[in-house]
Amino acid sequence: MRSESMKTFCIAILLLGATSCIKVDTSSKMPTMGSELIDLSRAKTMGELTDQEFEVLRRKVFASF
Repeated sequence: MRSESMKTFCIAILLLGATSCIKVDTSSKMPTMGSELIDLSRAKTMGELTDQEFEVLRRKVFASF
């Protein structure tokens, strides 16, 4: 009986250790249409895009979603 308890204990420790090693990558999320449009708007406001460049990129965003 004691060796069965020890075996169960060892399996539990291994499973707990294995789950702590698993990392879920949440940093690679796809951008949303809204976030893309906000980024474009900020770039235009900061003077990094002309009105024409903004319109071209805005249309590309709409076409891609």
